[in-house]
Amino acid sequence: MFVFVGLVWVSLSGLVVLQNGCWLRRPASLTKPLAPDLRRRIVAAVEAGASCRSAAARFDVSESAAIKLLRRDRATGSLAPGKIGGHRRPLLEGERDWLMARIAEQSDITIRALADELAARGIVVSHVSVWNLLRRENQTHKKKRVRVEKLSADEAKRRLLGRALPEKGPQ
Repeated sequence: MFVFVGLVWVSLSGLVVLQNGCWLRRPASLTKPLAPDLRRRIVAAVEAGASCRSAAARFDVSESAAIKLLRRDRATGSLAPGKIGGHRRPLLEGERDWLMARIAEQSDITIRALADELAARGIVVSHVSVWNLLRRENQTHKKKRVRVEKLSADEAKRRLLGRALPEKGPQ
C-alpha cells in the first residue's frame, strides 16, 4: 500500500516509490522539436546578453535544449530542427551474400566466429549485428542437440538431471 506525501508516493515501509515532480508541469510526451518562433526568441535572448540557462528558464525549456539550439545555430547558421528518428540501413547488408555462403559452407559456425571473420575482412561489427542479419534472413542458427534415444541410459539420465551421476563401484 502506498501513501501520497507531498510530491512523492511512499510505501508503508517508508521507501520512496515514485517522485512525481515531472507531472506537476505537464504529462510526459514524445519528443518533438521546439516551435520555430520559440527557437528565434531563445537565440535573440542569448544574443542580447542572457546566458543559455537563463534564456531556457525564461522560455520554460530545458537547459540542454537551449544549449544545443545555440550550438546548432553557431555550427550551421540554421535554427531548423534536425531529423528525429528514422531507420538506419543495416550495417551488414553489403556482406549478406558472403555470410549466407559462409553459413552454407560451414553450417555449425558460431555467430561470434562470423563476427571475427568479418573483422578480419575489415568490417568490425558486434555479434548482435550478425545475429540481426541472420534473423532477417530467417536463418536459425541453433546447434542441434543429440537425440536422447541415441544415448546410453546413464548419459540420458545425466543430461536430464543436469549433473554427473556417481560412479558405480564394484559390486
